[in-house]
Amino acid sequence: MNRLTRLIPLTLALLCFPVASAWAQTATVTATPGTCVNVNNPSGTVNWGTPVNAQTQDNTSTTAGLSNSQITNYLQCSDYGFAVPAGATINGITVTVRRSTNNTGGNPRDFSVQLLKSGTLQTTNKASTSTYPTTLTNVSYGATNDLWTSAWTPADINDPGFGVSFATQRDGGGGTRTISVDVISVDVTYSDNTPPTVSSIALADASPTNGAATVSWTVTFSEAVTGVNAADFTLVQAGGVSGASIATVTGSGATWTVTANTGSGTGTLGLNLVDDDSVRDLANNRLGGTGTGNGNFTGAVYNVTAAPCNPPA
Repeated sequence: MNRLTRLIPLTLALLCFPVASAWAQTATVTATPGTCVNVNNPSGTVNWGTPVNAQTQDNTSTTAGLSNSQITNYLQCSDYGFAVPAGATINGITVTVRRSTNNTGGNPRDFSVQLLKSGTLQTTNKASTSTYPTTLTNVSYGATNDLWTSAWTPADINDPGFGVSFATQRDGGGGTRTISVDVISVDVTYSDNTPPTVSSIALADASPTNGAATVSWTVTFSEAVTGVNAADFTLVQAGGVSGASIATVTGSGATWTVTANTGSGTGTLGLNLVDDDSVRDLANNRLGGTGTGNGNFTGAVYNVTAAPCNPPA
């Protein structure tokens, strides 16, 4: 048996049984900051006015006025509110800054574009040398496969201290250049092959129901999911309760609310999730994994009772 012949069985095995990471799904999630503040830059002398204006894309900008050869302090935005699943692998981070200048003279441009990890400024600086345009324009830094020369965990991304530090500069020339930043958004791309699960289906109203026409349950998943609808649930009526029906399913992310009409009679009313593979996480992993029924969950039960009788005095 030659060397090539000995390798063939191993090659076939790898083709037939790829490692688990090859099946990992990917997702990209986008967020805007909950906090933007002016922070001292050792090289800077100009503050950002109303930095909270960089939290939302609404054409209302934070601004800084630069005279000859000046540099701004840091505009630092954080508290992005990410909820990347704990078992995910971070693949890349993309920062998008929507900015402009009132005049291109003096080459107004980036001084620094850096990430924050737990509030600490990271070393990689992706500042561009391009002159800013005179209309608000989105410019992106990084990519779906760019980690900015750092290692990132889901906990790092989900931490309120994760964010972006931005500063700008200009060369000589007369007059003041007003730099505007409308918003600094962040995209995080990650791989995830862990399917979501149901964490709980809990009562959201009082039990016994004392004649309530509707009751609700809070459904909590292990991570943010989509595709949740009334067809994913079934009501369990017992002890004389009949005619109950699901009225609404509302919510987003990992928390959803199911409201049902209690029907007539007294007894018990429960809510179960019946997995039909419609519920998926943001990386497209199906509830409980591929296959119906493996994400089923039995929820809490109401004691359905009639309204108390209060005889006249």
